[in-house]
Amino acid sequence: MYLSLLLLTLLLSAQKHTISGYISSSSSGEKLIGASVYDESSGLGTVTNTYGFFSLTLPEDTVFLRVSYVGFGTRRMVFINEKDTSLNLEMSSVL
Repeated sequence: MYLSLLLLTLLLSAQKHTISGYISSSSSGEKLIGASVYDESSGLGTVTNTYGFFSLTLPEDTVFLRVSYVGFGTRRMVFINEKDTSLNLEMSSVL
């Protein structure tokens, strides 16, 4: 009984899904290197690599995603993280 409860607890706490994709400029299509991707709910975040790619593995829960880059407007998204998700986002310049 105790072992079954322990295994169930481990399975429930281990449910995580990956959000990944590319961030680019809406005007030029250029990939944005070093853009910040942050989940306000879990406090976890990452930055895009030299190809504008990011990957963030989060617990199964509501995600409050904030994407920002210097000179560009901040984008916010809210969704339920219930499966691996691919996001390709375009950012608009504030200048």
